[in-house]
Amino acid sequence: EALRRIGEGAALLRTKGEVLPVSICDAHLAATLDDGTEVLGEAEIDQRKGADGRRITRVWLTRPARAYPPVAAAIAQADLIVLGPGDLYTSLLPNFLVGGVAEAVAAARAPLALALNLMTKPSETDGYCASDFVRTTESYLGRRLDYLLVNSEPAPPSVCERYAGANAFPVEVDRERCLKLGGTVVERPLLTVAGDGVARHDSVRLAAAILELLRLAREGAPMPQAPRAG
Repeated sequence: EALRRIGEGAALLRTKGEVLPVSICDAHLAATLDDGTEVLGEAEIDQRKGADGRRITRVWLTRPARAYPPVAAAIAQADLIVLGPGDLYTSLLPNFLVGGVAEAVAAARAPLALALNLMTKPSETDGYCASDFVRTTESYLGRRLDYLLVNSEPAPPSVCERYAGANAFPVEVDRERCLKLGGTVVERPLLTVAGDGVARHDSVRLAAAILELLRLAREGAPMPQAPRAG
């Protein structure tokens, strides 16, 4: 039933390529906080109050789940593996808790890239710098990143103020620490601001950066660095 719905959704949206579920097993996400508290369910993790300063130390599944078989094959055949952007603990890392997925990524020949989030998220990544995203992601994968794709365009002050009111802030790119943890830091102007004042990745620019990275990875050439903004 799940696979039928995925196929129907892909047809409705006229997507190109193939969308695969990481697993078709029934499992639920849980998190452990730094005081030992356990939080069960993605919604509870995502919506909990972060003002008390408690941080997530790990996420896990309430029961074992195995990868949907075509997923491991697709990872093995990939020319480039791109992670993110998305909520670190409730959208990105849960994929690697499914049995066989982290192992497939670790064994893959394809370069591994992380598209860094634009903003921190209350209750998940409060105070996180780019290196914290890199370190945490690598710890779940057991593999170093080859590329870290980051936005180089500062958010307008009005947008920063809006996010600060919700205790969210632009992710600081601590380049030197990132280089020690992973591979090349690639900076491109990727920010766009929606009509409602929400900061988003510009889909066209992000796609262009990924395609550029893919081409250069295939050629074994270094990724040229764009001039840094202001």
